[in-house]
Amino acid sequence: MLRTIIVDDDPIIIRRLKKLLEQSNEVVVVNEFQTGHEYINSINKETHDFAVLDIDLPDLNGIELAKKIHESKPDFPIIFLTGHVDYALESYEVEATDYLLKPIDPSRIHIALEKVKKRLDGTDTVLNRIESMLLSPGKIAIKVEANLLFLEMDQIICIKKDGKMTTILTIESHQNKAKENFYATRDSMKDIHQRLDQNLFIRTHNSYIVNIKWIHEVIPFTSDTYKLKFKHTDEYALLNRTKLSDLIQQVK
Repeated sequence: MLRTIIVDDDPIIIRRLKKLLEQSNEVVVVNEFQTGHEYINSINKETHDFAVLDIDLPDLNGIELAKKIHESKPDFPIIFLTGHVDYALESYEVEATDYLLKPIDPSRIHIALEKVKKRLDGTDTVLNRIESMLLSPGKIAIKVEANLLFLEMDQIICIKKDGKMTTILTIESHQNKAKENFYATRDSMKDIHQRLDQNLFIRTHNSYIVNIKWIHEVIPFTSDTYKLKFKHTDEYALLNRTKLSDLIQQVK
């Protein structure tokens, strides 16, 4: 499922577009903004695969907004909304993935989404080449939105299945203090687990992968699960009773 954000100053257009996108059964709209500055201020707080931007925004021209996005995310897919064909042609100057003319033609939604998926697939190919060149022992590469993030395995506390996404919790040193960080990725639990150090990590539950070195306490929770508490965080994971012997064996 693709995740997107819509930026348009017309609430009616937002509602119409959101309905069309979600009717495709391929997209979920995770947030909506009416100004470009609102979107810029929250761009790193919302995990999303592409953005739909109105070109004629009240505070920031959509073309300029796209340029700002591509300064830090050069391959990030953008679909423009516009009521003017001239603007649509101008959108290609910032390597827009596609554009939708107002009023929105429902038949164009599928075409635009196919272009987004091709753009994302192309980005993955480039990132795979980068990963093979830069990945070093003790690290794992995770795709976060359009970016490739290299994480130290030792710093990963646990990995949790979160709906369609996977959330990775790390404890990283910042100014001599331990700091929690959460990273959301579309990488599957199975794929991540296969790339981790099997001596450090164990799949304790359908929804959790745990780094055994960070386990602080094992607490009975329900009739068939335990709760795993970790050092330096209030977050926890679950352990199936059937996995208890595996955990004990791995800790030895």
